Amino acid sequence: MSTPIEIEQNVSEELQEKGEASSEAKVTDPNDSGNGGDKSEVTTAAKADRNASLVAMQASCAYDTDPKNPTMAGWSETQWRDEIEKRFWAEVKKPGSGIKWGAMIFHNRDVDKDSGNAVGLHVHYLIKYDKPVPLSVPRATFGISSQPKNCTAVRNALGACRYLTHLSEDSYEKEKVRYEFDEVKVHNIRYEDMVKGTFWKKAGSNTDIDKLKKKKGDDGIPLIVEENIKNAKLLRSTYGKMVSSGKMTREMAIDAFERAAGTHWVSEFKVDYRFELTRYIRKEHKRQVAEGRPLDLVYFFAEGGRGKTALARSLARYVTKNEYAVLPAAGKNKTPDFFGAYEAEDAVVIDELSPVSFELEEFLNMADPNYPNLAPARYKNAVFVGSKMMMTNSMTPTMFWKDLLLNSNEAVKYRDPANAMELNDKPTTYDKLFQIKRRFGTICSLNENPNNPEEMHVNIFKMKFEKKDPKQKQVTRGEHVYITTLTFTFGENGAPIFTDEFLEELWSFVKTDMATFQPKLTLQGYINTFYNEERELSPLEQFVEEVVSECKWTLLPTSFLHELYRSYMKRNYEMQERLNVKDFIAAISPLMTEWAHSGSRQILSAGRMDEDEPLITEYALGNPWVVDTRGIKMSERDVRNFRRALKYRGFEKL
Repeated sequence: MSTPIEIEQNVSEELQEKGEASSEAKVTDPNDSGNGGDKSEVTTAAKADRNASLVAMQASCAYDTDPKNPTMAGWSETQWRDEIEKRFWAEVKKPGSGIKWGAMIFHNRDVDKDSGNAVGLHVHYLIKYDKPVPLSVPRATFGISSQPKNCTAVRNALGACRYLTHLSEDSYEKEKVRYEFDEVKVHNIRYEDMVKGTFWKKAGSNTDIDKLKKKKGDDGIPLIVEENIKNAKLLRSTYGKMVSSGKMTREMAIDAFERAAGTHWVSEFKVDYRFELTRYIRKEHKRQVAEGRPLDLVYFFAEGGRGKTALARSLARYVTKNEYAVLPAAGKNKTPDFFGAYEAEDAVVIDELSPVSFELEEFLNMADPNYPNLAPARYKNAVFVGSKMMMTNSMTPTMFWKDLLLNSNEAVKYRDPANAMELNDKPTTYDKLFQIKRRFGTICSLNENPNNPEEMHVNIFKMKFEKKDPKQKQVTRGEHVYITTLTFTFGENGAPIFTDEFLEELWSFVKTDMATFQPKLTLQGYINTFYNEERELSPLEQFVEEVVSECKWTLLPTSFLHELYRSYMKRNYEMQERLNVKDFIAAISPLMTEWAHSGSRQILSAGRMDEDEPLITEYALGNPWVVDTRGIKMSERDVRNFRRALKYRGFEKL
């Protein structure tokens, strides 16, 4: 655990990122050298009385309340915060202080970029004086420690202002947690103005513009399209309003502004429209909370290579006019940043979603069919204001729902005591299962046409609720029922073909009113009868279908295959017990229809294991399947280039 002094040093270094709060004197920070990253530019503060009119300061709660500091020794974080804020308001409002305006913000959600540990509570100040004053003046006024980097003259005013909420480009690159505008305490100024480039400087002269008119950027767009700075500002504001009203995505607005005004103005005005995007999300979330927000969730399931991912993306692209986002999905504790890159797109596609990717309540909140909720993102959950969500998986929805319950934090409440991998028959379990089911408004199963292998059937199911009891406030029963089947084909290159007419028809069924629909077949009946029970694959069957089928080698050593299986189970079925080697070989042999086990006989590896095997690093296998790097940085391919044994026991491809 870091000492208070070390915490203050870490906090001190934080503000000096890439010149964002640097000074007139540029020196390389020795603490940042040798890390392969950007070198900071900070004030040496060698002279305590260096004059400055704009000053950046910071203080650490751990340092101030350390027993060695008698003034606040032993204070709680709440007491420290109250005192810091009280002093700030007293000093910036004091008559004759010479302070023109001031801003401050508490940071309590930061994470150290190197260690990954939380950075303790600390405060950042920006103080603007009417005229330059010695740095010793603000240091004494606000009780800042004597460390030079805790009180610096600001060189990059715009960067320092944006850094308060981590709006700077460097902060985005380093995935720093973002703070809200209303968390900044300001006196005699608006923070919304402080983060605008035009607040701090004017655009280039006519001479600059004449030179730039003849040049083009790497993408071929002229550096200057609009010569008049006032017209360029008007264009910037126009597209900003399009973002804040939800009529354009942030990237679309930046591209449109660049084409209309020129690349130069994008750089000159530092156009990123993040503030406008935040405004839109806030307004839209407030509206949806008041009025409700129907969510269309479509779940596509099929074996690999059937086109489910391509269909999900094509449908999202079609119904949103290309305003959709593809979100990453992985096992629990693997990729926590699902909505980290979400920017208010109306539709999201979550590809190959695992039932352990979300916690149960987290999933229920995110996929609420009627009202918006927070969605999981790194450091701080995001507000999902979209109305469409597409999910793909190779698992049938019934297995997905069951595994979501069995892998939840409260799985013991839902398990069958006689079989830990099955659900019990308690009413509370069925109620929770129904809460999951009702969020899946539409389910699409993709199956090959048995009479024509070039055609793929899309069987569509929708949730039909039973009639409400007038005495009940909520629907408590319902089933997914069969609607219809659509068909698509594959092109000469093997890619699926989705026409606009096909996508329009599919979406019309997603929006079908089920109130008067008379069902003929339920989803469960379809899985049991038409989809065939064998398709409800066990974890071991899924391992053979999803992993073994991707192996490059024609000889799979027993120890290699077993370790691969254990890694797969840990990633996808962490609550289920793993088979030992003997039981694993006995269980998997009947499923390996294209392979034969060598028994006690060893098989030459030459010619059978020569190829590079990407699954080694994909599933993070250890020795002896990787090279011992001993601290040497190597590519993944080089790591996989281990020394093969002459012979192995295992499965040989027929």
